This record gives sequence, structure tokens and C-alpha cells, in this order.
Amino acid sequence: MTAAYKRAAKLVPLKRGKARWETVKTLFYVPWNPGSDETPAFKLVKDSDVAAAFLAWPIEEQERILSIFGERFVNPAMGTAIMKVLDGQRNDLSNQIDTLLRSELLRVLYKIDPVAGRRYIIGDMINPRGNWRGGFSQHLLPDKTLPEIDAALGARIGVAQFHFEDRDAQNIGRYATMAILPQVRAAYETIKPWPDCDFYDGLIAYFLKYDRGFGIAAFEEKSQKYSPAAWKLSMRTIEDLKLWPKIEPIIIARLDDDNLYRASEAAKLLSEHGSENAHKALLQRLRRLHADGAGRKDVTPGNYPAFGFEQSLIGALGDSPNWVLSDEEVTEIEGLTLAETNRGIIARHHWKSPIELEINGKIDLFFLNHEPVHDAEALKNRISHFPKGTGFVVKHLADDPESTAVLRELEKAAERSGYSVKVDSATAVNE
Repeated sequence: MTAAYKRAAKLVPLKRGKARWETVKTLFYVPWNPGSDETPAFKLVKDSDVAAAFLAWPIEEQERILSIFGERFVNPAMGTAIMKVLDGQRNDLSNQIDTLLRSELLRVLYKIDPVAGRRYIIGDMINPRGNWRGGFSQHLLPDKTLPEIDAALGARIGVAQFHFEDRDAQNIGRYATMAILPQVRAAYETIKPWPDCDFYDGLIAYFLKYDRGFGIAAFEEKSQKYSPAAWKLSMRTIEDLKLWPKIEPIIIARLDDDNLYRASEAAKLLSEHGSENAHKALLQRLRRLHADGAGRKDVTPGNYPAFGFEQSLIGALGDSPNWVLSDEEVTEIEGLTLAETNRGIIARHHWKSPIELEINGKIDLFFLNHEPVHDAEALKNRISHFPKGTGFVVKHLADDPESTAVLRELEKAAERSGYSVKVDSATAVNE
């Protein structure tokens, strides 16, 4: 088989018409082992032949192969072919395959030729195509203002256009300047309730940048209907602008939401971003939940409506990178937990000094049964939340430079912060 597909790849330039592009397609689907030294069949075909075959494939095949083997198409020969397909697409992109294909084409073109890719992407922002909302290729661009899109988006945002509202709102949140603030405010205040939170996510992110007080008020208002955890752009904007101290009380209030899904999502956000105030609020909410369910026995997901919320509170308290539960708190949480399954989740967080810690070349850190931490900065952040005087017994790969470098950084952090670090004499792990 190997000899056959190698011969087929060499014969591609000699073939014509359907035989040529069918051969190239077949070579893309030849099974191969990514871990082997063998060159995959689709890499044996010349870039120019791949580009020629791509133009001959039906759009369904173009989209499928581009989505699976996208990196194979990142070469100069494909740039012209991709632009030809983009220019030939129907303006309305009337079905999902057309829209998916355009997204993949723009993603690959932007890697081949960022200038040309940017031109097409901005063109689609000004004159949007397609009726499918997912996979917006516009997000390939860095989140910097694009004044050239202001006029089109400002004029369109207040007009009900079902196909483009969410997309325009996200682009406004990422790229619009302050110049269109009056139009965006007017649209937000007059538009009928929108069913998709992406619309509000984009506009709230925009307000947080250019009309902060209004943005925070809008965040609080819409958080009573939608989960802010789904607002990826707004949450990133809050992080970039260091607005969390103003947003945290709003999220804490959502712990008491009648909708337990939104309450659970609030717990996750507080775990991810929260301060010591969030730590206290989560524990207090668990205490109230326990009081509400006092007397319940044999609690299971089927007979306890708050089972999932209890699990979210416990996970938020135990797994946050922003604090470490004391052993006494872990014991209290175990006592507050009504579901036996959930008690097992928190029980693994028990610890006492000294703490065993392992570092290998991938920077996996284990605090007893805790989940691994995968980078040096996260490791130092996690360590910093343990009480002063905590000891760490470290095992690491002595002959691995990356492990040794992380160990040295840990020793410096410990010296500054009053921790003790002892290296296990049997330094090699994973043997």
C-alpha cells in the first residue's frame, strides 16, 4: 500500500481532469500514524497540484478537507486558489456549507497572506454574508480598533437584521471605536429582547471600554437573565481593563439566583476570577444551602434538585487557583455537603504540611490528589496561597533542564514568601 500511494503521488502531474483531483483527494484520506516517521501521503503531492485539485473539488469536499487538513494548505500556491474561491462564492452564502467553507478559507488565507486575509475579513464585516452565526472568521484579527468598520456597523446595529445582529455586536465589542457610541447606546436601549446572549456580550464589552458606568449597569441587568460565564468577550474585557473588583459583587449576588444553572455558572466565575471575598461568599452560600436542605437523607441527583448546584459550589471552592482551603475548611465543607458523591469530591483536598510536589518536563504539579498545574506561573500562583511556613517536598527530574529551572524559580518564591522547600534525595520521578 505504501508503494502504491507513493507511486500515485508521483503520477498526479500526468493525470488530467477528474482522475487528477480524485487521486489527490484519495491521497488525503490514506490512513497514517501521526507518531511514525513515515511521511503522510497527502504531503507527497506538490503544493501546485493540491491547489489545482482544490479548485476542482465540490464545495462539500473543499470544506471537509480544509477543516481536517488545514495546515497542509498553508503555502503560497494556495493563496491564489483560495482568493479565487472566495471571489466566486455567492453573496448570500445561502447554506451552512457555504458559510463554513468561507470561514475555513479565510482562516487559511490569513496564515498564508495576512494582508490579503485582513482585506477579505474586513470586507465581510462591512458587507456581511451568510445566515449562520457560528465560526466567525472575523475573530482571527487581533482585538484592536478598526475605524474603517465604524460607519457600516453603526448604521446597521439599530436596524433589525436577524442574520447579522449577533455578528455585528461581537465585532463592535472587539473592533469599533468610541465614534459610534450614540448609535450603539440607542440600539441597546430600544431593541426588543434578543434571544442570543452573544448580542449582549458584544455590546456590554463595548460599553465597558467606552462608557464604563453604563457598561457595568448593563452587565448587572443582563446577568439576571443570561449567564455571564457565556460572555467570553465581556469577561476578557473585564480582565484586560482590571474591572473585576466592580464586577465581583454582581456575580456574588447571582449565587442566590432562582435559576440554579445561572447560580452554578456564577460559582464557576468566582472560582476562576474571584478574590478572598468570593471565597467567603461561596462558603456562606454552601452553608445556606445546607440549612435549606437540613434533614434530607439519601440525597441523589434524582431526588435533590440542588445536587448540581451543590457540586458547583464545592468544585468552585476546592479548585480555585486564587485561594487554598485550609484543612479545617475542607472538613467543614464535608459536613455541609448533603450528597455523598459530592463529599468525595471535596475530600481529596485534605492536606497537611509538608506537601509532596512533583515537577517533570511538562510542569505537572501535584498537591496530593489535586489536579495538575501545567505551567510555572500557575505553579507559583498556587503555592503563594498556602499559609506561610508551609513546607514542600519536591521531586523532580534532575537531568531535565526545564524541571530544574522551575525548581529554582520555586525556591526563589519560597525564600521571598516564607515557605520551606526540600528536595527529595531520590530526585528522579516517573521512572
